[in-house]
Amino acid sequence: MNRDIKLKLSNSEKIQEKLILMSTLSIILLVIGDVIFEFNNNDKPAKYFLLSVLLMASILCLTYTFNAFTTGNIVKKWSNHSLFDNISIKLKNRFRISDQKSMELTIKLFGTFTLILSITWIILIIYKLQIGEYY
Repeated sequence: MNRDIKLKLSNSEKIQEKLILMSTLSIILLVIGDVIFEFNNNDKPAKYFLLSVLLMASILCLTYTFNAFTTGNIVKKWSNHSLFDNISIKLKNRFRISDQKSMELTIKLFGTFTLILSITWIILIIYKLQIGEYY
Protein backbone atom coordinates (compact mmCIF):
# COMPACT_ATOMS: atom_id res chain seq x y z
CA MET A 1 0.00 0.00 0.00
CA ASN A 2 1.20 3.47 -0.75
CA ARG A 3 0.37 5.64 2.24
CA ASP A 4 1.43 9.24 2.46
CA ILE A 5 3.19 9.49 5.83
CA LYS A 6 3.43 13.29 5.83
CA LEU A 7 -0.22 14.21 5.81
CA LYS A 8 -1.37 17.79 5.85
CA LEU A 9 -3.71 18.16 8.80
CA SER A 10 -6.44 20.79 8.88
CA ASN A 11 -6.90 23.06 11.89
CA SER A 12 -9.61 20.84 13.37
CA GLU A 13 -7.41 17.77 12.89
CA LYS A 14 -4.55 19.53 14.65
CA ILE A 15 -6.89 20.21 17.59
CA GLN A 16 -7.98 16.56 17.58
CA GLU A 17 -4.35 15.47 17.54
CA LYS A 18 -3.58 17.74 20.50
CA LEU A 19 -6.57 16.27 22.37
CA ILE A 20 -5.26 12.76 21.69
CA LEU A 21 -1.80 13.77 22.90
CA MET A 22 -3.21 15.40 26.05
CA SER A 23 -5.34 12.31 26.79
CA THR A 24 -2.35 10.03 26.34
CA LEU A 25 -0.19 12.23 28.56
CA SER A 26 -2.94 12.31 31.21
CA ILE A 27 -3.14 8.51 31.23
CA ILE A 28 0.64 8.25 31.60
CA LEU A 29 0.68 10.80 34.44
CA LEU A 30 -2.21 9.05 36.22
CA VAL A 31 -0.41 5.71 36.05
CA ILE A 32 2.88 7.26 37.25
CA GLY A 33 1.03 9.01 40.09
CA ASP A 34 -0.63 5.77 41.15
CA VAL A 35 2.69 3.89 41.07
CA ILE A 36 4.26 6.57 43.27
CA PHE A 37 1.24 6.49 45.57
CA GLU A 38 1.51 2.70 45.92
CA PHE A 39 5.31 2.87 46.27
CA ASN A 40 4.94 5.13 49.31
CA ASN A 41 2.95 2.33 50.99
CA ASN A 42 -0.16 4.36 51.55
CA ASP A 43 -3.02 2.26 52.85
CA LYS A 44 -5.66 4.16 50.90
CA PRO A 45 -5.64 3.47 47.18
CA ALA A 46 -6.36 6.33 44.81
CA LYS A 47 -10.14 6.38 44.93
CA TYR A 48 -10.87 7.40 41.38
CA PHE A 49 -7.75 6.08 39.65
CA LEU A 50 -9.44 3.50 37.41
CA LEU A 51 -12.31 5.82 36.55
CA SER A 52 -9.90 8.61 35.60
CA VAL A 53 -7.85 6.34 33.37
CA LEU A 54 -10.96 4.92 31.70
CA LEU A 55 -12.38 8.40 31.16
CA MET A 56 -9.17 9.67 29.54
CA ALA A 57 -8.93 6.51 27.40
CA SER A 58 -12.56 7.00 26.32
CA ILE A 59 -11.86 10.59 25.31
CA LEU A 60 -8.83 9.40 23.35
CA CYS A 61 -10.83 6.69 21.57
CA LEU A 62 -13.80 8.94 20.85
CA THR A 63 -11.52 11.56 19.29
CA TYR A 64 -9.86 8.84 17.21
CA THR A 65 -13.30 7.53 16.19
CA PHE A 66 -14.56 10.99 15.26
CA ASN A 67 -11.57 11.44 12.97
CA ALA A 68 -12.02 7.98 11.45
CA PHE A 69 -15.56 8.79 10.39
CA THR A 70 -14.69 12.25 9.03
CA THR A 71 -11.34 12.61 7.25
CA GLY A 72 -9.31 9.73 8.64
CA ASN A 73 -5.97 11.52 8.41
CA ILE A 74 -5.11 11.07 12.09
CA VAL A 75 -5.96 7.38 11.86
CA LYS A 76 -3.56 7.03 8.92
CA LYS A 77 -0.89 8.94 10.80
CA TRP A 78 -1.24 7.28 14.22
CA SER A 79 -1.98 3.67 13.33
CA ASN A 80 0.66 0.97 13.11
CA HIS A 81 1.74 1.01 9.46
CA SER A 82 2.23 -2.72 9.03
CA LEU A 83 -1.09 -3.54 10.74
CA PHE A 84 -2.94 -0.90 8.70
CA ASP A 85 -1.37 -2.10 5.44
CA ASN A 86 -2.01 -5.78 6.17
CA ILE A 87 -5.68 -5.20 6.96
CA SER A 88 -6.03 -2.98 3.90
CA ILE A 89 -4.42 -5.58 1.61
CA LYS A 90 -6.59 -8.37 3.05
CA LEU A 91 -9.74 -6.29 2.46
CA LYS A 92 -8.59 -5.42 -1.06
CA ASN A 93 -7.98 -9.06 -1.96
CA ARG A 94 -11.06 -10.38 -0.19
CA PHE A 95 -13.58 -7.95 -1.70
CA ARG A 96 -11.68 -7.09 -4.93
CA ILE A 97 -11.78 -3.35 -4.37
CA SER A 98 -9.35 -0.54 -5.21
CA ASP A 99 -6.48 0.59 -2.97
CA GLN A 100 -8.28 3.80 -2.05
CA LYS A 101 -11.51 2.01 -1.15
CA SER A 102 -9.66 -0.58 0.95
CA MET A 103 -7.85 2.21 2.84
CA GLU A 104 -11.16 3.96 3.52
CA LEU A 105 -12.70 0.69 4.71
CA THR A 106 -9.70 0.03 6.97
CA ILE A 107 -10.03 3.51 8.50
CA LYS A 108 -13.73 2.89 9.17
CA LEU A 109 -12.86 -0.48 10.69
CA PHE A 110 -10.36 1.14 13.06
CA GLY A 111 -12.96 3.78 13.94
CA THR A 112 -15.62 1.15 14.64
CA PHE A 113 -13.24 -0.77 16.89
CA THR A 114 -12.31 2.32 18.93
CA LEU A 115 -16.00 3.33 19.15
CA ILE A 116 -16.90 -0.07 20.61
CA LEU A 117 -13.95 0.20 23.00
CA SER A 118 -14.90 3.68 24.22
CA ILE A 119 -18.58 2.77 24.66
CA THR A 120 -17.55 -0.27 26.69
CA TRP A 121 -15.37 1.88 28.93
CA ILE A 122 -18.10 4.49 29.40
CA ILE A 123 -20.56 1.75 30.39
CA LEU A 124 -17.98 0.40 32.85
CA ILE A 125 -17.50 3.89 34.34
CA ILE A 126 -21.26 4.34 34.80
CA TYR A 127 -21.58 0.86 36.32
CA LYS A 128 -18.69 1.46 38.74
CA LEU A 129 -20.18 4.80 39.82
CA GLN A 130 -23.62 3.26 40.41
CA ILE A 131 -22.38 0.43 42.60
CA GLY A 132 -19.89 2.68 44.40
CA GLU A 133 -16.84 0.64 43.51
CA TYR A 134 -14.14 2.97 42.27
CA TYR A 135 -11.10 0.75 41.87
